[in-house]
Amino acid sequence: MIRRIHSLLAPRIAAAAFAAGLAMFGNAQAQAMSPVGQACYEQATTNAQMMACAGAEYERQEVALNRMVGKVKEELAVADKRRLPRFEIALRRWRGWRDAECAARADLVRGGSAAPLVRLRCLASLTERQSALLKESLE
Repeated sequence: MIRRIHSLLAPRIAAAAFAAGLAMFGNAQAQAMSPVGQACYEQATTNAQMMACAGAEYERQEVALNRMVGKVKEELAVADKRRLPRFEIALRRWRGWRDAECAARADLVRGGSAAPLVRLRCLASLTERQSALLKESLE
């Protein structure tokens, strides 16, 4: 009896969790996509294509973040070399937080085909935000 109830409710619970996840995180993730990423995502018609677009967007954002990290390190090397190790520790901890946060967001739709997509879009979004924060700190 319990298995029957679970089998009837599980898809509804997953759909509700997915909707909640999109409501909570969808807008921020959509805004973080580059024009190239957004165009790719809008043209995608299959889950595999959406995953490819999200993966490529995450890679673009990671490259941009690494470029910005390099600039911050250059600035710190000139301004105050003692702050460089603290920056590197903070960056490692931020990456750990980002990865855990995105895993938690994907867990909202665990078991469905959307989970990996939610994770990748989250990674791209948070990486883009961190890059923007670092850029702002240099201005």
